[in-house]
Amino acid sequence: MIALALVAGAAAPEETVASLRERIVDLQNRGTLAVRGLTMCRSVTTYGQYVRNETRKAPAGSTIYFYYEPENVFTQRERDTYRIWYTQDIVLIGKDGKELLRSNGVLGFTHLGFATVLDLYATNELDLGELAPGEYRYRVILHDKLRGADATADLAFTITAKE
Repeated sequence: MIALALVAGAAAPEETVASLRERIVDLQNRGTLAVRGLTMCRSVTTYGQYVRNETRKAPAGSTIYFYYEPENVFTQRERDTYRIWYTQDIVLIGKDGKELLRSNGVLGFTHLGFATVLDLYATNELDLGELAPGEYRYRVILHDKLRGADATADLAFTITAKE
C-alpha cells in the first residue's frame, strides 16, 4: 500500500477529459485521412456494433451492408465551436475492372456544435438487384471537405446464385 501512495503522489498534473479530447482533435488534424475497417456486414447497429459477413458472399437479389470508420477527419475550431464536414461516394466494380455503378455524394455528414464528435462511423446499404453472380469490388471514396483531402478503400465480395 505504501508503494501505491508513492506512485499516486508522483503523478503528473491532472489531465481532464476535455483536454484529452483537444489532444485527440490535434492528432486527427495532423493525421492522414483514411477509411478504417471497411467491412461487409449482415447488419449494423451503431459505432463498433455490427454483425460481420465473414465469407463476404451474398445471394443475388439480396441487400448487403458496409461499415467503416472515417479516420483523421479534420475538425475546424472557431472560438468555442467545432465543425466537421465530409461526404462519401461509392463505386461498384466488376471482375474485369469495369465501373458498374457510381453514386457521388451518397453520404454526407456535417457537425457544428460546442463539443466535438470523436467516434465517427458510416454505413452503406447496397441492393444487389439484378447483378449476376460473380466477383465484385465495393469502393468507398471519402472526401474531407474542410481539409480538401480524399481517401479510398476497396473491399472484394462475391455474389452467389439466389438461394
